[in-house]
Amino acid sequence: ANDFNFADYRWVRTSAAGLRLTIPIFSGFTVRNQARQLELASQQMELQRDYLSQTLAIQLETLLNTMMVARQKAQTASETVGMAHRGYEIALVRYNTGQGTLLELNDSELALTQSRFNQIQAEHEFLRTLAEYRRFIGEQKL
Repeated sequence: ANDFNFADYRWVRTSAAGLRLTIPIFSGFTVRNQARQLELASQQMELQRDYLSQTLAIQLETLLNTMMVARQKAQTASETVGMAHRGYEIALVRYNTGQGTLLELNDSELALTQSRFNQIQAEHEFLRTLAEYRRFIGEQKL
């Protein structure tokens, strides 16, 4: 009957215990696959190192080429300033002697100013590239 008096029931005493034993019968592929994974990881690291080395070499070559071009521009700009200055002096003498016009004098002065501006830009470009090079080789911190 359903009296729900569980304390009065006769319960069967049972117990259970378990033991699990795993014996690998074949694990040859596991060890071989792990060795292959390590070998592939080593090859990948070697390829990454080579790629980084090539990338750094290309960056260095690019910086050196850019710096060389900037230096040549600065030298050319300096020579141009000298020629523009000489042109200004000639225009000034011509103007003072009455052989030249004010327009010629102003044009030569403008050419001199423009050449000085170009020289400053070229020198700035060279110094900027030099700073990049020094930072690249580790002589100068950011």
